[in-house]
Amino acid sequence: ADRLAGVMAHETGHIARRDPMVALFRGAGIGVISATLGINFGFADVSSLAGRLVGLSYSREMERLADANGVAYLQASGLRSDGLAGFFALTDKRNGSAGAAVEFLSDHPRTSDRQKQSQGSPLGDSALTPQEWAAVRSMCGKP
Repeated sequence: ADRLAGVMAHETGHIARRDPMVALFRGAGIGVISATLGINFGFADVSSLAGRLVGLSYSREMERLADANGVAYLQASGLRSDGLAGFFALTDKRNGSAGAAVEFLSDHPRTSDRQKQSQGSPLGDSALTPQEWAAVRSMCGKP
């Protein structure tokens, strides 16, 4: 339940910062600039490549900020804020070496780094009661 709350708080961080809209406009802007300058070698559209490379760095920063804001939102609400780190630990364990992509080419920071930065605190109330968590798991087909 606390991992789910951490992920939901992270996503709320994206929405509060309007990250999806910023990314959309940023990507469109790079495309317009390169199209205006006629940058295209025929075999590869440089605007797409340039936009992707610029977007990766910006997207990683969006993720870092959403992680930090998610932890802060939970703490401000009086809830446990260690669930996001627990989610990243579980993700890292499940993905193993497959999740250790080169950060330069990834749109997200390394999961292990995100776990360290999102430790939060075990103090506070759990996001859901045991009965509420059981109901959520049941809706998802989990015992």
